[in-house]
Amino acid sequence: VDFNDMAIDEMNNISIVGEFYESTNIGLNNPPVYINTTSVNRDGFVVKYDSAGVYKWHATYKDSSNFPQDPDLVIFDENGNTIVVGEFRETVDFDPGPGVVNLTSGPNSYDSFIQQLDSNGNFLWVGGWFEPNNNRESFFSFSAGVNGNLYLVGAIADTVDLNPSNDIDIHFPSELVWQPLVLCLSTDESVGVKDGINQVLNTKVYPNPFLDNVKIELEKNYETVELKLLDVKGNVIQSKSYFNSSLCELKLDVPKGVYFIEVRTEYFVKIQKIVKQ
Repeated sequence: VDFNDMAIDEMNNISIVGEFYESTNIGLNNPPVYINTTSVNRDGFVVKYDSAGVYKWHATYKDSSNFPQDPDLVIFDENGNTIVVGEFRETVDFDPGPGVVNLTSGPNSYDSFIQQLDSNGNFLWVGGWFEPNNNRESFFSFSAGVNGNLYLVGAIADTVDLNPSNDIDIHFPSELVWQPLVLCLSTDESVGVKDGINQVLNTKVYPNPFLDNVKIELEKNYETVELKLLDVKGNVIQSKSYFNSSLCELKLDVPKGVYFIEVRTEYFVKIQKIVKQ
């Protein structure tokens, strides 16, 4: 067993994250609780004990292939929830209960995740950070502030979707050079980003993959909507502006491949990855 991080809450409960091989007892013999890997490599786990070291619950991180899964950091938030940050590869189910909540990494690469479990180990939510060019993003330090804010310190080496929510995508181009990163997230409204009238933004970009045209559907009219088509290096290929609109359409005469659509209004910026068939 390899232990990566440990957290202690105000009641002296303990959460530990790490990796394990084959059959491992995490129950501290009162009584024993065994977890088993699904591959020849290591899988990840998070386990919680009370102040006396009595086992409370655990969750594991496994995929259907032979790649290791690496939960690296763990904290308690102000409500006693356990939050885990780490790296995963292939498709991993992050719901430790009977439900299925999958994240899938990019091809042949690791991506990062952030997951929240309640005080009883029940799944609350999960989000991921993804890089388009199979580079890895890494987080080294993690803490919880007031009002549900989460603070992470790490480094990235490519264009990265810095918001683990599906609501707003904010990308940071670092031009393939490792650059330091400080990131603040709000867990309010499922890690969504709110606009000026306190509504969670909901922007749809479809079809994706596309052949010729892409539609951008906003949840309401905005005075100004600016659209840009970017390549994977962040270069602007095409741009267009709309006024007092909630539905926009772009005709994209570009070669097959991966691109990004930037949607900019007076309240937010969203960048969505799209694929030309």
